[in-house]
Amino acid sequence: MNAAHLRLRTERQSWPALLGLAGSLAFAAASAGATTPNENWPQWRGPLQNGVAPAANPPTTWSETNNVKWKVKIPGSGQATPIIWDNRVFIQTAIPTGKKVEAKPAEANEQPPASRPEAGGEPARKGPGRPGGPGGGKGPGGFGGGPKPTEVYQFAVLCLDRQTGKALWQQVAREEVPHEGYRQGEGSFASCSGLYDGKLYFFAVNNGVLSCLDTKAGDPMFEAQRIEDLLGVYASPLGAAGRVYLAGRNGATVVLKQSDKLEVLATNHLDEKFDASPAAVGRDLFLRGREFLYCITEK
Repeated sequence: MNAAHLRLRTERQSWPALLGLAGSLAFAAASAGATTPNENWPQWRGPLQNGVAPAANPPTTWSETNNVKWKVKIPGSGQATPIIWDNRVFIQTAIPTGKKVEAKPAEANEQPPASRPEAGGEPARKGPGRPGGPGGGKGPGGFGGGPKPTEVYQFAVLCLDRQTGKALWQQVAREEVPHEGYRQGEGSFASCSGLYDGKLYFFAVNNGVLSCLDTKAGDPMFEAQRIEDLLGVYASPLGAAGRVYLAGRNGATVVLKQSDKLEVLATNHLDEKFDASPAAVGRDLFLRGREFLYCITEK
């Protein structure tokens, strides 16, 4: 198994351990700080559970050499969106240990499904479940399909300093062989949607074709509009300061004006691939790639 593509999935007992640890940390930070949930990013879809950061005003433009406050390599792999509270950033990851266990005979004989390209033209990614959410239909090796993993991983939570990106501590919630194997391709043909100021933004087939509906009447604001330079969209949209942020696997993040028509404000490129949904707190934008976590702030 390619360790860099392992998702944070394991036996059922592991998720409560991870989420319980992260939740306890966020609760402790909330008790100690004076800020409110709306001023932070306490969970995957943000304080309102719809991808909107009501108190944030992140940058519109950035690059590898502009407006990057810090860039930190995260050990292991995962697509979990970071949790941000006050001056702390919490992030989940799966770290290979190199320790192997012997596969059962039935599992050793399992064959993965036929390979097919992913949206965005890159080869199918190996990792338990599908990027951006739970695995697809149940198959050999768990809901992710494919052969069961045989390497032991550490399922860990990291705490970083929000101002510098410096690692403050790292705790292992569980160490074991992941529950799921990999699944070629994707388990869904539609990426996550975002609700912002009465408008629902959603993609078709993860391919950068965007539509927007008015949530009161269900009328389309615009339909099936191609977003240039954006490919392989599995991250959920982020809404902040009258703008919509859309991240793709090709390293692009497109910023739209929150409007009844499609209006691109900026297209930004980084040397990464993004499956995790963006997060925004204050003037900071957080983008988690396959290897690095970025904090973007206008300088």
